Amino acid sequence: MQAMLSLKIAVAKFVTARLIGELVAVAYRNKIPFRGLRFSTADPQIHPRVKASLFWGLYESAEIRFVNAYLPRSIDVVELGSSIGVVSCFIRKRIAPECKLICVEADPRLTKQWMVNLRLNQFENNVFLVNKAISYSYEPGKKSTFVIGMKNTEGRLGRAEDGGEEISVECVRLSDIIAEHIEHDFSLVCDIEGSEVELLYREPEALNHCRFAIMEIHKSMLNGKVIQVDETLRRITSELGFKLIDRNGPVVCLAK
Repeated sequence: MQAMLSLKIAVAKFVTARLIGELVAVAYRNKIPFRGLRFSTADPQIHPRVKASLFWGLYESAEIRFVNAYLPRSIDVVELGSSIGVVSCFIRKRIAPECKLICVEADPRLTKQWMVNLRLNQFENNVFLVNKAISYSYEPGKKSTFVIGMKNTEGRLGRAEDGGEEISVECVRLSDIIAEHIEHDFSLVCDIEGSEVELLYREPEALNHCRFAIMEIHKSMLNGKVIQVDETLRRITSELGFKLIDRNGPVVCLAK
């Protein structure tokens, strides 16, 4: 009985969020106000629940709170997993005009909406977009399989196990991004659905000049072994020289 009640509540919340998202999109003509900015959600890949989350002020709330509270203003930023540009806009708003923001997004369809939102909020200055996927299973420049998520926040490298749509994307490593765009110290903002584990274990030297990081850590597989969130966090703080400043679930804020 309790399980059935919980299921009904979950379904009701799902339906309500979807309906509100659809209504909000119509009311604001797909330019939804969010924390003092506006974001275009016209792309059909943006799920109505994401639109509702923007309207309620909940979208990527931990990442945005950490950006606003802790992100250093005076050094360049590399953002991995930029999606439709919501967090990108808050990063650009936070850092100094002369600082660069390098945004990396694998899904080419989301990059169009990313560009729209940066322009909509007049945050195009010193912003650069790299339409590639962070991967250590393939050589840089080679292509890998990317699975389109049900929502714009759920795309990932790998194969679709449930009939989801797959596309080919070019791969790149963080060190290549740094070599091309970054000259000094930098901050990292990272939400790449599990690929951060490969980065942390296989290319830790790429973080030698990273002074600050906001990262969503996912349970992931590495060399056939399941790597839990807390295990990855222990590696970051005990072996890579970072100190934990703040945490909200899997989203952590770190500094050297």
